[in-house]
Amino acid sequence: MAEENIYQDLENMFDGEDFGFNAVNEDELAELTGSKETEELFSSAAKSEDIQRLEAKLDAILSDKSSNSDCEEVLRGKMQQIEKLVFPLLINLKKNPDKEYILWPNRTTIIDQQIKRILGVTRF
Repeated sequence: MAEENIYQDLENMFDGEDFGFNAVNEDELAELTGSKETEELFSSAAKSEDIQRLEAKLDAILSDKSSNSDCEEVLRGKMQQIEKLVFPLLINLKKNPDKEYILWPNRTTIIDQQIKRILGVTRF
């Protein structure tokens, strides 16, 4: 039960950010294939403004000089750990931009494992 609350809290934190991709079943894929709307939907997968916004937030966190150096070093280490957990996903999603669809079997198990790793870093 507590795990469900953690997932709900995490979903509420992202304000609808969907990273530019949607899950579709085979029937939906068949309907979408070849339509102009589909091309527009998938062409906006990752926008540089989103990446810049995230970088700005990371820079702001890392550049806050009001904390003591020990706390800053701990936070820097935590942020680097989070980068190592999140960036591989984003980099892999960015690969092969010429292919419009992502095949990701067993993603629920993989994503749940990654969420637990991230929570292990952020919840201290």
